[in-house]
Amino acid sequence: MAPHGETLEVDGGFEVGRPPGVKPGSTLNTPLAINFNALTLDAGGYEWRLEVDDALVARKPFRVASGAPPPP
Repeated sequence: MAPHGETLEVDGGFEVGRPPGVKPGSTLNTPLAINFNALTLDAGGYEWRLEVDDALVARKPFRVASGAPPPP
């Protein structure tokens, strides 16, 4: 069981290039997917937080319900 307030951190960088025909200064979206293999969450409340350059960009609280695990 993870102690209350424990942080799981993923650190890295990426670069987005402006496609031809897109005006400089335009907003560009970049898909990002991160797998957390074997991450086990106990029942309770959690929060995903996205920070870029130490600035909070987004947060999404969620709860994990207790119950029987899914069948294999």
